[in-house]
Amino acid sequence: MSINSEEVHGRILWSDEKIWINSEQYFNHVPEALWSMRVGGYVPLQKWLGDRKGECLSLDDIKHYQLIIGALNKSIHVLGEIDAEYRLTIRASVSR
Repeated sequence: MSINSEEVHGRILWSDEKIWINSEQYFNHVPEALWSMRVGGYVPLQKWLGDRKGECLSLDDIKHYQLIIGALNKSIHVLGEIDAEYRLTIRASVSR
């Protein structure tokens, strides 16, 4: 991560596992699956930063955003496990 309480400018971009909040600063190691993950009708990582355009991120904001990234990452893994168990259950019920 390379952010020093800088302002979130214009378009927020994702590229090469980086979320760019301005021309110099970004959050690193964010897979595209997290960046584009939908929860309900929202894309949380994009919405959270979008709601802060024109603002400077405090250290607490940065830490909070990192927690959101971590929670979404864990959610993707858990959802994958649930999907795998569901497929096993379906196969087992069909083979009876």
